[in-house]
Amino acid sequence: MKLWSAWTRDVAPHVSQCPATVIEFEIRNAAQTFFRGSRAWREVTGYFPVTAGQQTVLVEPSDPTHELVELDSSFVMLDNKRLPPITPEQLDSLYTEDWTTLTGMPDNHYCLTPNQVSLFRIPSQNAINGLKARISITVSDTATGLPDEIANRFWDAIVVGARARLMLYKNSAWYDADMAAMYGNAFSAAIDDARLDAAQAYSGARIVARSTSKWC
Repeated sequence: MKLWSAWTRDVAPHVSQCPATVIEFEIRNAAQTFFRGSRAWREVTGYFPVTAGQQTVLVEPSDPTHELVELDSSFVMLDNKRLPPITPEQLDSLYTEDWTTLTGMPDNHYCLTPNQVSLFRIPSQNAINGLKARISITVSDTATGLPDEIANRFWDAIVVGARARLMLYKNSAWYDADMAAMYGNAFSAAIDDARLDAAQAYSGARIVARSTSKWC
């Protein structure tokens, strides 16, 4: 685990007289912004139990100091069987009756909120394993740092993001709008690059024009 204080050596010299607590605060904020924008940090969840009659499943990261950014609707599994995504509007067009009350073996899922998977149909029996999904995550306000492998890979991006945020502190000794803009542009570019790398699964694979990956 790399604590937020580990980044201060690369940030503090550029924001002279800035308190360490403020630097660490903006390092965390930069990390949150980076992972929200890039979707570069992903995990496959464990199984969430699903019981008969349960229509929705709350999907959360395994670590309570992490927050869900998006759920990848191309990888939602119930008892190790893929549940393809469908929209409520599609279901409206397929059924004349109230489809929200139909029960049986779930065939699809849809999302009404980013972290809630709704099952279609409502399961008529308990799941054996449960539901799992692939999600992108970021750190919460209670996080004290990042796992080593994540920190090392995205170290420089978080550094420039923190510098950009800090240099916009007006009336501070380290305020510098021009440098903030420069670092801000570099931070935005790093987010874009990381999002592309993540979409290619960090393999350099070509992204097909008709992607099957969708995010709630």
